[in-house]
Amino acid sequence: MSHDVFISYSTKDKHAADAVCAVLERNNIRCWIAPRDVLPGMTWGSAIVAAIHDAKVVVLVFSGHANTSPQIEREVERAISHGLAVIPFRIEDIKPSHSLEYFISASHWLDAFTEPMEQHLETLAKVVRHIIELKQGKEDAVGAIVESASEREEKRRAAAPGSVLPSEPARPVMKPWVFIAAGIALGAVAVMAVLLYESQLRKAPSQTAAVAAPVAQPAPDTPPAATAQPTPLTSTAPPPSVQPAATPAPPMSIAGQWNWDALCSGTRWIGKFNINDTAPGHFEGIFDETVWYDVGKISNGFFDGASVKFTRTSGTYVQVWTGHVAASRMEGSVSASNGDCTFVATRN
Repeated sequence: MSHDVFISYSTKDKHAADAVCAVLERNNIRCWIAPRDVLPGMTWGSAIVAAIHDAKVVVLVFSGHANTSPQIEREVERAISHGLAVIPFRIEDIKPSHSLEYFISASHWLDAFTEPMEQHLETLAKVVRHIIELKQGKEDAVGAIVESASEREEKRRAAAPGSVLPSEPARPVMKPWVFIAAGIALGAVAVMAVLLYESQLRKAPSQTAAVAAPVAQPAPDTPPAATAQPTPLTSTAPPPSVQPAATPAPPMSIAGQWNWDALCSGTRWIGKFNINDTAPGHFEGIFDETVWYDVGKISNGFFDGASVKFTRTSGTYVQVWTGHVAASRMEGSVSASNGDCTFVATRN
């Protein structure tokens, strides 16, 4: 069965781990927890590694027992190596050992060593849900990029010489009686035209004789006067001029270095980030904060000429930036697991 969350815990804290699993699954968040989900016939180590690989989030039930467990250290190391978000759910007020601190020092902690425990479990469910939704949005954006690239490749192949273009739809076949009826109608029109022409010829001699009787005939050797032909009129108006089509202006680029100023829950963050164009409407870049040094990667960035949206990741820390760009100014909001922010950025 597919799952969203891997629960890492010491067997001595099984009651707390079962409570975490129950609350998360009550909120429709699918969990994997040992030994419940270890399939028969699988070794313990291979089942743990496969479950971590298929998860989106790891919840670490952190206590004094987990702090000294080599098994917990290996599970956290596997999660970090796969780029998963690790949420330490601290049920005892202790500091992590040096080996665990190396992996989870940058993670956001949830303290749950005060009563009531149910309140902390509900907060954990909300945080896990938020991280899963952020990861799902990131995967959808990647899928859109792949689909767009596939469409561009199909168009390129269709435009290449010697390519096989899609066949035209079959044209409807006309019934034989349609052609027969059309032929009869055309024949009838032709017969009527011939009869009308002969009728006009019969009337012409009698009318000519009646008019010519009182008029003297010219001498036989006098040639008939030439009939003047009308001169066709030629238009002297100049041909209409063809105006060249206007060349569309190139789309504005946001590549370059930006200075940004963000306000998050009363804390002000100042730094800069560099953006590199990688494809039409798509970009990537690097964050480099100056207040708290932390290099972050920009990914899945899109710019449509006015609106901008991208995901910023730093280790397990994930933010979604959404804003608007006008000339050399960018502003908007930032959504993250530890709260929302507002930001303003100006181009160097």
